[in-house]
Amino acid sequence: MSSTEKVLRFSSFLTGYLHARDYYGWDHRLAMHFGRKFTETTQFMYNVAWRPRSARTNLGKILTRFRMWSWNSLAMRRQLYHEAQDAGFELSNPDVQRFMRGVTVDLFAVALANALGYTLFDYGLPEPYNTMQDAAKLVFGDEKERSQAFYGTYGLGTIMPPIGRIPFAVAKSLAQLDMHELTQYQLWSWFPGGRLGRDLYRTAQNPAQVVDYITGIPIHRTAWYLQQEQKLRQIPTP
Repeated sequence: MSSTEKVLRFSSFLTGYLHARDYYGWDHRLAMHFGRKFTETTQFMYNVAWRPRSARTNLGKILTRFRMWSWNSLAMRRQLYHEAQDAGFELSNPDVQRFMRGVTVDLFAVALANALGYTLFDYGLPEPYNTMQDAAKLVFGDEKERSQAFYGTYGLGTIMPPIGRIPFAVAKSLAQLDMHELTQYQLWSWFPGGRLGRDLYRTAQNPAQVVDYITGIPIHRTAWYLQQEQKLRQIPTP
């Protein structure tokens, strides 16, 4: 467990403990139990005890690497929905209000990811929306969008282990006789710090894009959208 995870989980436990003691008036033993349950609910657990049985074996750890975050994201949203459903979707209920806040944040994230593709908002889109977005591109998109869906794996990335993306990328480039994607993106991600090195190289080529490349925040693209919005407002209406 990293130091940041320790800080987050301790803060989560302390929040639950103080809430149970001050708001509900529970004693120390019940507040400690509530704090542990609060941490389990608000923080994603990645250790072996919290993995499904099929993901605890050596082969399961290989095949399900980087999948625990997706499963936990789905489980959290399902839990929020069931809690709101049990409350009868009464707007005054705290569980329903929490569910509404979660839906609002998800809708805002999806809107930003679709408006500002290939940025921090697109890469950080949570499950299940990133899978739904890639599936829509794969089924309804043009040739370019279909090749970019699921990072160019045509949906096989959802069942393929992370190590499988290297031979798949090479085989795909050889089959299509196109090495541009392999040399411009895939190779950079095969060694530690590769993507950072790629961003630094792109920044050296175009220093004006330093914030966009290093942080993923689309400053220049946002400015372009604002300019387009101003132009639309200046067009006289009939």
